[in-house]
Amino acid sequence: MQPESQKHWKYCSQCGQTVQPGAKYCANCGEALQERYVGGYASPNLIRVKKSEDPRARTSRRVDSIRGYAIYVTDKRLFGMRTGGQAKAFVSEFAFGILSPVRGKREATKPIRELENERDVEVHAQDVTAIRIKAPSTVGQLFLAPTGHMKIETEAGEVLQLLSTYNRDIEELRKLMEAFKPEALRID
Repeated sequence: MQPESQKHWKYCSQCGQTVQPGAKYCANCGEALQERYVGGYASPNLIRVKKSEDPRARTSRRVDSIRGYAIYVTDKRLFGMRTGGQAKAFVSEFAFGILSPVRGKREATKPIRELENERDVEVHAQDVTAIRIKAPSTVGQLFLAPTGHMKIETEAGEVLQLLSTYNRDIEELRKLMEAFKPEALRID
């Protein structure tokens, strides 16, 4: 069991050293320890793509069964989480025979601790090697096909990929990625 004086100590995200509570910089490597919330975006139209775990799958990918995803960015990390927006998006697209997508929205500040507890995915900025963004095609938009995407690749070979049919979703993701790691961003 830890002594009472060490219960709330944290670890440096850069070098892994233990740091005292309230410290602003790591005594070992000098890394700034205070994380700053940059922004977030949630949309029922975002779809997360995952690799299939089934070796018999006909394709190398499968789309998550739950539509709706959110991305939150700090100056050090990116958090992804499900929002469960499938029913809402479906109803809005086909209500009264008019195609009218539910709009995504910029998210107000969320406590970082809350993001850590609710996350589906967490990516550290230092691990990101590439961020690719492509706007949806006109044909894809006409047929409600999610042809726009954001793809984040890490040093470990992991990939976070989100799809959307709508320009606004992709544009909001682009803005977040410019704030998160602009040197890795490429627009296709």
